[in-house]
Amino acid sequence: MIQVGGIPFGGKEVPIIAGPCSIESDEQFTEIAKEVKSMGIPLLRGGLYKLRTSIESFQGLGKDAYSLVEKVSKEYKIPFVTEVTDPRQIE
Repeated sequence: MIQVGGIPFGGKEVPIIAGPCSIESDEQFTEIAKEVKSMGIPLLRGGLYKLRTSIESFQGLGKDAYSLVEKVSKEYKIPFVTEVTDPRQIE
């Protein structure tokens, strides 16, 4: 069993993680976090980077999303997770 933000994984219950594929704006992410929390979902997710085949398409907020994620996670008291699509994103 492991824990993510204090939420156990590997037991009999399967925790739900919900949130947008891509964090697009403060308003969008805040509204989604509010809804996720109100539904009792224990973990909030969101894509910081969005994989695209065209450099002209929206690529996600990237590093600019970090402060937004921290603010919203603290405000709604809900741990945040994201997917890593490139090892360079970890740092």
